[in-house]
Amino acid sequence: MTSASFPPNYAHPEEGSWRRYFTFNTDAKVIGIQYIVLAFFYFMIGGLLAMIIRGELITPEADLVDRTVYNGIYTMHGTIMLFLFIFPVLNGLNNLLIPTMIGAPDMAFPRLNAVAFWLVPIFGTLLIASFFVPGGLPIPVGGPIRR
Repeated sequence: MTSASFPPNYAHPEEGSWRRYFTFNTDAKVIGIQYIVLAFFYFMIGGLLAMIIRGELITPEADLVDRTVYNGIYTMHGTIMLFLFIFPVLNGLNNLLIPTMIGAPDMAFPRLNAVAFWLVPIFGTLLIASFFVPGGLPIPVGGPIRR
């Protein structure tokens, strides 16, 4: 049987198909790289929120953003850094290192692994979009802070 009769293997792409290779792949190492690249994208967003927080704290007065918006930015910064940076980086390192450490060719359930990765950008988009929806601003448990 010749190699032309086999279905295409996306773990070893042909020339010019790098987009498909890095989008719909079930290879654990590629998914690990995807997790880490996506996590650093969200790290930049969380870092931008941190700069707004630090800019607000330069002076004692609330002059950069409103107090309620500041509380929302503070909450969103923590949520993004925890759920969209730290956890995806750890998942990416797990996908890169664990198969190699145990001598396996790939992770168990590779399609489920790929679906789990693609849920992260969906969750991240919904989380960040909720910040801009009226009434979607995260407010502390005690309610908004009054001046």
